[in-house]
Amino acid sequence: MEQTVRQRRGASEPEPAQEQTPAPAPEPAAAAEPSENWLQRRGRNMAIVILVYILLCCAVFVWFQIGIQPDKLLVLSISGLRHDHLAMVPAAEVPFFTHLTRYGARAEWLNPTPPSALATQASVFTGRYPEHHGVLGDHFLDEEEGEFQMEGVPGQSAASPAWWGTVPLWNTAVRQWRRAAVANVPGGCTTIDGFETSFCVPPKQAGKFEDSVTLVLDKLLTEPYFTLGVVHTDSLRRAAEEHGAASKEALSELRALDARLQRLDRILLDRGARNKVNILVISDGGLTDTRKMEPVSVDAFLPEGIPVTVAGDGAACLVYMAESDARGAAQLAKNVTGARPYLRGALPPLWRLEHPQRAPDLLLVAEPGFYLENTRVLSVEAAGGYDDTAGGTPDMRGALMGRGPGFRAGVTVPQVNAVDVYPMMAHLIDVTPQVHSGQLDNLSDMVNW
Repeated sequence: MEQTVRQRRGASEPEPAQEQTPAPAPEPAAAAEPSENWLQRRGRNMAIVILVYILLCCAVFVWFQIGIQPDKLLVLSISGLRHDHLAMVPAAEVPFFTHLTRYGARAEWLNPTPPSALATQASVFTGRYPEHHGVLGDHFLDEEEGEFQMEGVPGQSAASPAWWGTVPLWNTAVRQWRRAAVANVPGGCTTIDGFETSFCVPPKQAGKFEDSVTLVLDKLLTEPYFTLGVVHTDSLRRAAEEHGAASKEALSELRALDARLQRLDRILLDRGARNKVNILVISDGGLTDTRKMEPVSVDAFLPEGIPVTVAGDGAACLVYMAESDARGAAQLAKNVTGARPYLRGALPPLWRLEHPQRAPDLLLVAEPGFYLENTRVLSVEAAGGYDDTAGGTPDMRGALMGRGPGFRAGVTVPQVNAVDVYPMMAHLIDVTPQVHSGQLDNLSDMVNW
């Protein structure tokens, strides 16, 4: 009984306190929080490292593009300078050109780009043929933009961005943090895609050749980041057209050009810059005498009473007309002595004229010894643009010679094409060229690598 009471009493008494169970360990997710923060910090650090690396690469690139400047390049474009002109004058009478060929490098001759001197100039400074650069001459038609003339109305002249079908060298240089000075070059002052020539004197405002050379050279020598200078002159071509390709007047003008360039050389010597400036002399093709040529009137085989535009004269004419009319005119031209007709789509493949918007509907090409008369009768004593693709008109061949730290001395390379000059110039001023058709290998022996 007593035991039972005790049991009941014990049952009524509170149970003794049990030991407190320790708190459960943190869940894995809670324990991973410090690790997650560390990974986030690591990701941010990686991003910062990558950003710094990119900025460093950009800084190095900009330094090599801007901080380390290449030697200067002065391009002297002398229209009408034939490959054999210097051989017609005693060396002592043209000391500048003599020094240039003796202590520089040159090509045997330069093959121009038909059908015109302007087409050759465009090929030199773009590295493309007319099928891409679109400059067929000082007058041509564009199916989308209309009629272009070198000094035409605004929007349809050499001052218009549409004049160029691709980007010329000076504009490419500006896009890559170089500066370029250009004087008296058709289309040289044109702003393309928002990039304008750093310093430019358009043909209408250009004064004497020696003044333009002095002005451009001063930019190269005194102002920072000016790397490329281009100066053009038509004085030799004008003298040849007025008096004859090898006339005493033309050769006298050649001597006068040499005298002006001697003053350029004196400036380089006085400033100690002869070994810092590369000089490149290039022409847009030669000229041949027309005295014994037989004129051929273009109007003789063009149908009357139809809309037609004829551009150019002399060696080639670009004819724009309806396709059916062009076929009829081509049939008539086949019966005319001295002219070869080519329809659009079947133009001479070596001329590379099949521009999508500017190719002529009919191309008339003069045979050697004949002169195509368009807007005026034969009134020049010398003409260029004749087809030398078969080597039958060597008077068309131009000149190319260079001197300076970028050229090897006393080197002569075989014939080159106008488009080959572009990649060489791009190399000399250390810019990445645009897509081009030139072959630098044809000129590699001229260059100090």
